[in-house]
Amino acid sequence: DPYTGFIYGTDSSDGGFVGGGQIGYNYQFGQFVAGVEADIQYADLNSSNNNNYAVNPYYGYASAGGNGVEWFGTVRARLGVAFDRALIYATGGFAYGGGQNGNGTYYNGAFISHGDSTVTGWTVGGGVEYAFTDNLTAKIEGLYVNLGNNGNNSGYLWNNYYTGNNSDDTEFGVVRAGLNYKFSGF
Repeated sequence: DPYTGFIYGTDSSDGGFVGGGQIGYNYQFGQFVAGVEADIQYADLNSSNNNNYAVNPYYGYASAGGNGVEWFGTVRARLGVAFDRALIYATGGFAYGGGQNGNGTYYNGAFISHGDSTVTGWTVGGGVEYAFTDNLTAKIEGLYVNLGNNGNNSGYLWNNYYTGNNSDDTEFGVVRAGLNYKFSGF
């Protein structure tokens, strides 16, 4: 068979950075705190991989794939317990985001790929917040974010035949630190 092939090399990379802002409202009753928060941030949460194939009689770079989140935000409820100046809380709600999602294969110059750019889903997490003054707080928070199915279809053209379908959940974990200023009297 003149068109036999194998993978002879693979490399992959991923990385990430998140930074943004939030706004929210909290109400304290006794030792308990309930609130709502909304945030949006830039996110450099990308992963990619490159595969090298040898397909007789052709050799070379044959496939590339990657997906990522370039921005995301959440709208969440928050419920916690205050201990003096510290607050331990759980949070969860709606998540949304966007970025590039694409996988495809190059073969004899053909590339087939499709990816949605904006997705929605859910988030859940928790954290600790500490009040240095009545108006200045700092927090460390962890979130699991699931932006649902990315709707990505990809494949390759082999002797004029398209094959392949790739559809995964876009999900990631975020650990972030924040500095908040609390306005009084609202």
